[in-house]
Amino acid sequence: MAPLLLSPSFAYTVVYVRDVAKSVEFYATAFGHNVRRLDESHRWGELES
Repeated sequence: MAPLLLSPSFAYTVVYVRDVAKSVEFYATAFGHNVRRLDESHRWGELES
């Protein structure tokens, strides 16, 4: 039986920034993605991709 070959795929990118809320807003606007979550502490956020 031939080995199963998997195609590489994009999972996520981590960007370290000083102002998470402002950066999430910027990237959401720049790339047209919706904000999935901005943590209450504003220490991390996610965009839908």
